[in-house]
Amino acid sequence: MTERYDQQCEEARRILDSCQSATPEVSIVVPAYNEGVPYKHQEVPNIVRTIIVIAEAMSETSHEAELICVDNNSDDPTPDLIERCGARLVEELEQGVSYARITGQKEAKADKILCADADMVSIDQPNRWVHAHMRHYEDPDVVGVGSGSLRYDSISNFYSVYSCCTSVLHACQHFLKPTGMENDAPFWFCGANMSYQRDAANQVGGFIPGQNRAEDQHLGRRLQSIGRIVEDGTDEIGITTDGRRVSTLPRVLFHIWSDKVNPKILRRKQVDFHDFRS
Repeated sequence: MTERYDQQCEEARRILDSCQSATPEVSIVVPAYNEGVPYKHQEVPNIVRTIIVIAEAMSETSHEAELICVDNNSDDPTPDLIERCGARLVEELEQGVSYARITGQKEAKADKILCADADMVSIDQPNRWVHAHMRHYEDPDVVGVGSGSLRYDSISNFYSVYSCCTSVLHACQHFLKPTGMENDAPFWFCGANMSYQRDAANQVGGFIPGQNRAEDQHLGRRLQSIGRIVEDGTDEIGITTDGRRVSTLPRVLFHIWSDKVNPKILRRKQVDFHDFRS
C-alpha cells in the first residue's frame, strides 16, 4: 500500500541521511498516531509530509539535530512510512499522546527537546526554525520556548471568531492579573511547536502519564515554577499545521475544551508534580 509514496519517502531519507546527527544538540520528537493515510484532499500522508518538512529544516540549520518519530500504536502504515523515510522509529504501545511524548523524551539524545506534531504542513522559514528555538537557551534562566505563531492551513468560521477573541484576550492578559490569569498554563506553549530543557522537565515531573489533553500546557505551567518560558511570535519560528482539528463546530468545541477549559481544571486540582517524577 505504501509503495505509491516511494518518491516522497526516498526524498525524506536522502535529506535525513545527510543531516541526522549521532550527537545532536536538539532532538526533534514527533508523536504519531494513524497519520499514514492521506486525509481527504491530501496527496501524501501527514507523516511523510511532516518528515520531509522537518528534514529540510534540519538540513538548513547549523545546529546538530536528530528526528525521532514515536508511533503510538497506529493500525495504519504510519510506522512503516516512518522507517522508509529514514527517521528514527520508536514505538509506544500505551495509547495516548502523553505516553508517546514521555517515550520520545527518554529516547532523545539531546538535552533540548523540540516538539512537533505529525500533521505539520510547512515551516515559515526552514533555515531559521531550529535556531529560533535554540537561540533562547543562551539565557540560562530559559527552560522552554513556545510559539505565538501557529496557523492552520484551513479553518472554519467558528474557529475564526474564537481565534480573534483569544488573540484579544492574550494581548490583554497582563492587565488581568487580579483575575488570576497569570497562573494559567501558557496556551501558546503548544506541542505542535514548542521546545524545553529535558533536565528542567524531569525536575518538575515531565509529562504526566495518562494526561492526554493539554499535556503540553500543563508541562508549561510547571516549568514556569522553576524558570522562564519564552513566547516567540516571530515568523522565524512560525509553522502551519493541518486544519482538520478545527474544521467543524464539534471539533472547535473540543479544541476549546482541550486547550482552554481543561488546563484551568487541572490548575484548580493543584496536581502535585512530585508524584510524577521520572
